[in-house]
Amino acid sequence: MELDHRRVFSAGALAVCLAVLLFSPLAYLLVAKIPVLPLEPDVLAQLALLPEDVHPEPGEKLAYFLSLLFFPLVLPALILAVKNRERLLVLFERVSAALVWLALAGLVLGPNNTCYLRHTGLGLDLPWRVLAGCLVWFGWRRRPSPPLAFARLLVSVTLLWLVLVGFVRQTDPYMVHPHFNAVYYSMVQLYQGRILLVEFFNQYGLYPYFLLPVFRLIGLDAVKFSLVMGALNAFCFGCLYLVLRRVCRNPAVALLGFLACANLNYFLMKQLFWSEHVIEYMDPYFQYWPIRLLFPTLLLVFVTRPVRYYWAAMLLFSVGCFWNLDSGLPAWGTWVAVCGYAEFLRPISRRQSLLHALLHGAKGLACLLLLAALLQTQLPLSGLVHIHKVFYSIGYFMLPMQPIHAWNVVALLYLAGLAYAFQAAWERREGARPKVIFALSILGMGLFSYFQGRSHDWVLFLASWPATLLATLFVDELWESRAGGSLGRALRTLLTVLLLNYALSLPTTLGSLATPVERKLTGEAVLAESHTLNEEIAQIEKHSKYPRQMIILSNHSALLHQMTQSQFLVFDSLIEMFRLEEFRRLAEAIEAKSSPWILVGSDFEYDSQKVPWEKMVWAALLRNYQCIESSQNERLRIYAPKLR
Repeated sequence: MELDHRRVFSAGALAVCLAVLLFSPLAYLLVAKIPVLPLEPDVLAQLALLPEDVHPEPGEKLAYFLSLLFFPLVLPALILAVKNRERLLVLFERVSAALVWLALAGLVLGPNNTCYLRHTGLGLDLPWRVLAGCLVWFGWRRRPSPPLAFARLLVSVTLLWLVLVGFVRQTDPYMVHPHFNAVYYSMVQLYQGRILLVEFFNQYGLYPYFLLPVFRLIGLDAVKFSLVMGALNAFCFGCLYLVLRRVCRNPAVALLGFLACANLNYFLMKQLFWSEHVIEYMDPYFQYWPIRLLFPTLLLVFVTRPVRYYWAAMLLFSVGCFWNLDSGLPAWGTWVAVCGYAEFLRPISRRQSLLHALLHGAKGLACLLLLAALLQTQLPLSGLVHIHKVFYSIGYFMLPMQPIHAWNVVALLYLAGLAYAFQAAWERREGARPKVIFALSILGMGLFSYFQGRSHDWVLFLASWPATLLATLFVDELWESRAGGSLGRALRTLLTVLLLNYALSLPTTLGSLATPVERKLTGEAVLAESHTLNEEIAQIEKHSKYPRQMIILSNHSALLHQMTQSQFLVFDSLIEMFRLEEFRRLAEAIEAKSSPWILVGSDFEYDSQKVPWEKMVWAALLRNYQCIESSQNERLRIYAPKLR
């Protein structure tokens, strides 16, 4: 039996390697040979974008979408083709095991100066690395099982830190960052009575509609918004721990994977931003945590248990597509795929399994289309992809993928998950583990589009969390079964070292974040942005009432609209205007003196000297309005129409 498991394990690993070798030349040809054509002049003339910021990736994008079809179709065929090649499998096992041990030696002895390892245990000096490794190894050989109370304490402390890191005050310097304005502006405008998708767009979905009842109940300001976001983020990570606890046989591995995921895929990125002075304050980045995380984590919770309310679950994940399209659509597709995959685990004929799987696909599509048709009667759903066309289709702010990079490890984990799932289906292994591994692989490949578009090192922290959970499940499987042969021993050691590295580095990461978190909680103003906000708020509070509708020209207009309880007079906020027509409409509203007052931040005045479309708006403002008040440092000015 052990020999059979060993052969199956090697067959899956070999199939993954062969699939990569087969696809790589095709991907290279697509990326290298498909020309990157500049945008047509008439298209570019309609966009409020600088040409140097537009980087279309037609070949890379096509290679990514083809990979979503290629690997799920080719991997099963390759596994069947190689599973009985005994000599080939033995040779592959020996060679690949040697390569994995070599990679592990490189991690232990190498410089490890990438952003993914530099601030972890593997980034320490070599003697400390070796000493720590020996201590961990001797401890791990006892295969400890942490007391339930201790595990709950660690998880609770981690979840509390998630809330604290996301907490912001109205004077927090993060208020002036475009990341916050992009996610908060839509909530403020909807709360003030404007209609999302009718009167303004939002690049992150319809989540403000879902959250509106909460803020109608408790009121809306930056503090309450951040607390709700932090609570949702803690809920999402709590769901991830619940999934690992349900599926892992060893509770210690479940705890290890959760702590590693929290560090690698959340806290470590905050530490990098803070310690390397990328920005001088904390960036909770609510756009991903929790907005893009909520429905994928709910999906995994549902996969770990038998579905009692099939149509309710199908409706829930169809709704998720409208909460946030970027993550909701992959979550919906994964749920439909898991329902179909589960049919192949049941003891029925392959033909029946296929028919049932196709029926699940038809039901899922029908549910999504019916929900979309109902929503379309109230909202123009084309607005959901309005800004996606600018970023992903046109290529605004996109970056190319490097062929040799940490994303290779993430991709291999997803392919290994597919191989495991296909072998489980072939053997009719019912249970939660094959379904969760299949779900993580499909979900991870879908969420990978975020990194494929903007292939920055930091984006991989966001998009790779399913890979961390997959690594955890593989470690649990390999340590429990001990049936993978020399290759299995090498892989379980490598993955264990990586998970231990990130899990045991979590206290160091949280320690480095203690200072900025303390400043958040105490409200200490240590940066110029904080002092600027204090003076702007003081200026706003001089007036008890502002016009119901007015123009605010600032990159942190969301906060200013919330404090003045006003609606933006024109379509979108400045940071979400990507078409010249929108700036022309703004300039026309200023020329017509439609706004009783106009609040202008110094950030807009500075940008207007560099960007032609904002210069057009600035010129219209100077022709038709005059400054009547300003904050003490003149960073916020109030303009009123000129009298003629």
